[in-house]
Amino acid sequence: MKKILLCAAFAIASSFAAEAQTVRDNAIGIRLSAGDGIGADVSYQRRVFTKNRLEFDLGLREDDHYDEVKFMAGFHWVFPIENGFNFYAGPAIGAGRWEHDRWNDNDNWDDDGGFGVIAGVAGVEYVFPNIPLQLSFDIRPEAHFGDDRDDFDRDYHSLVPDVGLAVRFTF
Repeated sequence: MKKILLCAAFAIASSFAAEAQTVRDNAIGIRLSAGDGIGADVSYQRRVFTKNRLEFDLGLREDDHYDEVKFMAGFHWVFPIENGFNFYAGPAIGAGRWEHDRWNDNDNWDDDGGFGVIAGVAGVEYVFPNIPLQLSFDIRPEAHFGDDRDDFDRDYHSLVPDVGLAVRFTF
């Protein structure tokens, strides 16, 4: 029985060591996204534990009648799939500011405000083995609060499915 437990402990420990190679120490790049408008984020990832990392995104969004700047911070659990592919998931929080401008003959608005965000993220990434490059695709459903855009924006919803595609340099 001791041999079985020892073998199981060794297998678990070696799987954690294998996962350490899939999470690079740092990654910086661009995350293009769509959800609450089309936008781009400057994205930075930092490994904090063997299979965990923090991600920070600062981005701009633009839609027909409003602009938005948003900061997000997330924590990821990274799980290796196979041959450089990883699955990751975790929670995120953020804050942002929006500005709405709509000028026409019947409807004139000029308004702005701030909001908070609680989100989750799930995605798949590919880490190239021989070059310092990472590609990822994720979905980050966001719940916005403290935001009164729905007073004038009939298309606005508090739950936003933010879908992103990122390219990052790893180091």
